[in-house]
Amino acid sequence: MAFVAAIESALRQSFDWRGRASRAECWLFYLLYLISWYLAGFVGALVGSELLLLVPLALVAPVLGVTVRRLHDTGRTGWFYFLGFVPLVSIALLVFCCERGHAVDNRYGPPPVPFGGNTTVRRGMTRWQVTRLLGQPHETTEAPARGYWHYLGLPDEGRETMLTFERGRVVDVAVA
Repeated sequence: MAFVAAIESALRQSFDWRGRASRAECWLFYLLYLISWYLAGFVGALVGSELLLLVPLALVAPVLGVTVRRLHDTGRTGWFYFLGFVPLVSIALLVFCCERGHAVDNRYGPPPVPFGGNTTVRRGMTRWQVTRLLGQPHETTEAPARGYWHYLGLPDEGRETMLTFERGRVVDVAVA
């Protein structure tokens, strides 16, 4: 996920605590949040004004939103956010945010759509590349990829994509 796309996504969904957020979106937004605190403190010390601390404080709601959606991606309720306020136990929240999200739909919705890069399955890709792209392992020679049309930028109308592998590479992408 590109840095700018992660920031835009987190800010756009500041008060949307439904759905899921990828690890990249979460951690890139945390990076912006950390940088904003350091810059506000540094510039505030130079200028002699503590008003600049309002900048990182304005990002508290988006941080809460992205953290709750990140917890949803790991299959946990957003109430786990409050673990962050308990000394030593707060490490669990850090671990939960570092975990890989569920590759398939969970009770909080479909997996987050990857940002940036090429998200199209094409001939010649390895199983590993397809697994990284679609988020699900493909162990057979023909693997259905039902429900992944949104990754290809097409509407999902119940169509099924059949990926045919030969010697670990995609040799055919057929639409059923």
